[in-house]
Amino acid sequence: MPGLETETLHHKLGVRAGNTGGIHLREVRVPASHLLGEEGERFKIAMSALDNGRLTVAAGVTGTARVCLEESVRYAKERETFGKPIAEHQLVQQMMARIAEGYESSRLLYSWAV
Repeated sequence: MPGLETETLHHKLGVRAGNTGGIHLREVRVPASHLLGEEGERFKIAMSALDNGRLTVAAGVTGTARVCLEESVRYAKERETFGKPIAEHQLVQQMMARIAEGYESSRLLYSWAV
């Protein structure tokens, strides 16, 4: 449609699997047949779409945190210092506990929101 411009963002940090971009509307005329929902309901529809997106992001981040925890534990069990695995050092155990706490908090919040 005249006045509609889109762009794709490149060279993003983090999750790159999803297409992220921008939409620019300059005096775009939208026919009534192309409108979503009823008059006065469109903001609710847009917010609903954002809510679903937030849940998707929360699920993805929670999964990433779990993998980080699992890999950290694996590494701590195989890496040795002073003749024993670093997983046996109290400070490393404390770090693992903080990672586990963050993961469990994320998992519970995400589960509660669903």
